[in-house]
Amino acid sequence: MIIIYKRSTGEITGSVRDPNENEHSAYYETAEHGVLISDRENLANGEHYVDGGEIFERPAKPAQYHEWDWGSRQWYANIGAARNAVKAQWNQWRDRELKAGYVQDGLRYHSDETFMNELSLILKAYERGHFAENSLRTIRLMDNTNMRMGWSAVENLLLQIGLQREAIYAQSWYAKDAIEEMTSIEAILAAGPPAT
Repeated sequence: MIIIYKRSTGEITGSVRDPNENEHSAYYETAEHGVLISDRENLANGEHYVDGGEIFERPAKPAQYHEWDWGSRQWYANIGAARNAVKAQWNQWRDRELKAGYVQDGLRYHSDETFMNELSLILKAYERGHFAENSLRTIRLMDNTNMRMGWSAVENLLLQIGLQREAIYAQSWYAKDAIEEMTSIEAILAAGPPAT
């Protein structure tokens, strides 16, 4: 078996079965690629390399978010990948929490931007005199039931949902800022969002 590898890194990039391998191996040599004759097969899978004319298996990956460096033939901790992954988890948590709704007096209200815009529109209508000051408006809850509310209740609900959303964003921002300062994968992974 003719093993073809990168001279710069030792990474095995291919192999050729040739009955005249000793005579034909020179055909596969280039400035970038060297060759080695071996009876071993299935080596072009990224798990083996050539060093000093011998074939070695790369060591097992030590932990998540480690990447193999062919130049040094060592695993290194990819702190950036770990940070990005955990920050993405925080973004997913934030989005999930924002859609989970706002609970007040045992009732779950929508808390997304569309609902907040609807509440704002109702308040504008009250302010501009389109609704009588003491009239009630119908608000749809997350369980698809209706609730009748007056001006001050709508205003209070909009304020409370806004404060909850602000707290969710702040928790996410604070966590992601703290992750940027962390220097170990273990600390970064431990800084993930709360389980839901």
